[in-house]
Amino acid sequence: MNAPMSRYYFYRMLDADGRTRSKLEKLPAADSFTARLLVEQRHNATILTLQALPSLISPLFSLIGLLLRRAIPLPLLAEFLHSLGMMLKSGLPVDAALQDLADDTEHRELKRMIAELVITVRSGNSLSSGLEWHADLIPMTVRSLVAIGEQSGNLDRVLLDAAAHLKRMIALRQDTSKALIYPAFVVTSILGAALFWIYYVLPDLSDIFRQMGAELPPLTLSVMNGVHHMRSFLADYGSWMLAGGLIAGLLLVRTETPRRGLYWLAYHLPVSKILVRTSAMAFIS
Repeated sequence: MNAPMSRYYFYRMLDADGRTRSKLEKLPAADSFTARLLVEQRHNATILTLQALPSLISPLFSLIGLLLRRAIPLPLLAEFLHSLGMMLKSGLPVDAALQDLADDTEHRELKRMIAELVITVRSGNSLSSGLEWHADLIPMTVRSLVAIGEQSGNLDRVLLDAAAHLKRMIALRQDTSKALIYPAFVVTSILGAALFWIYYVLPDLSDIFRQMGAELPPLTLSVMNGVHHMRSFLADYGSWMLAGGLIAGLLLVRTETPRRGLYWLAYHLPVSKILVRTSAMAFIS
């Protein structure tokens, strides 16, 4: 199931208590009319003004949201799905079960998501449509399973299956992380040693050779010049490179396109491809 087309909207609304509130939000609606209906159904409010932001600046807001968003840990999400499935299996209505879980949850992002799901369900929408609003927090497999459960009338069992699926994925990730500890340690050690030699050791050797006035082979001179330029580059732009690496790491964790590229690379490297292929086969099975 694909997430609906989304845009950012700024709106002012009058809620059921007579209070006026303003909000900037990303809504799964391509036009203002659909966005107005979604907001009014979701919040049980009346829209006073609504304006769609230009598409050119939407990626900027998406980037800021990705960097500031607090993700829901998979173990906590699996516990939420399992508890919701058990409540539905015991005969509780969906909105009542969600409200109880929202009252008992301490994680801020999960609590906010459940509260919005309560509004969505009580407005007459399905649980799967509410989950589509949180496609950045809920895995696509889970959203698809919930939609199938609603269509087949087995939502409680499907929620339990989705929780078990997440627990299996957590176990696979833990096993993969343990297997990658030693390779990651070796690569980090090699890179650290190389940076130490480039920044501290080789420049001193270069100065000694210059003071001695010794004739050096062209290859050695090229290496010394390269080390000198590399050290100057790190001194001028090292902090920017570190900041860029941190931002790239956050984007890699929280966006899908960079992860696809990383998985493609890991799928073709000599050592990592065994782990990635084994994990993929376990996931498919």
